[in-house]
Amino acid sequence: MPCSRGTTTRRGQEAFDGIGQVRGGGLPALRQFTRGLLHDRDAVVADLSSTWSSG
Repeated sequence: MPCSRGTTTRRGQEAFDGIGQVRGGGLPALRQFTRGLLHDRDAVVADLSSTWSSG
């Protein structure tokens, strides 16, 4: 999934490349997860684009 690539290359926007495919799939838990990501999109992109690490 593009999300893992986004975290290693610090291109947070790429984390959203596959969301349309996930939302069209048959897994309700993943659809709910992507809904949350889209709701907090700016924060997710900022975090995945940051060079700082909390861990």
